[in-house]
Amino acid sequence: MIQTSLSLLVLRTADLDRSVRFYRALGLQFAEEQHGDGPVHYACALGQTILELYPAKPGSGPDSATRIGFRVDSVAETMQRLVELEVEVRTPPSKSPTSSRAIVLDPDRRTIEIQQTE
Repeated sequence: MIQTSLSLLVLRTADLDRSVRFYRALGLQFAEEQHGDGPVHYACALGQTILELYPAKPGSGPDSATRIGFRVDSVAETMQRLVELEVEVRTPPSKSPTSSRAIVLDPDRRTIEIQQTE
């Protein structure tokens, strides 16, 4: 039986530099890439999944309806870095017996959930 897993997620962004700073504040390590005559973009490995940030195509905006969740080592430390970037916080950090989480908006207004498992 074949197991399906996510191998690639491409996000288009109106402001590539700002988005790279945002996702780096989550702890992601990006490398700049360019394939042939294609646009400069950034890629990082998240386990077996590659996350790529590409500039939005002229005349098209990013998909702000997308919601993405990231597990981090520390919600408090991650939020501190994000607040320095003046990120909009939708749900401030909160704790439950098994986890901590917060919800913020990325530079393209995508909902980003940040979670720390206790």
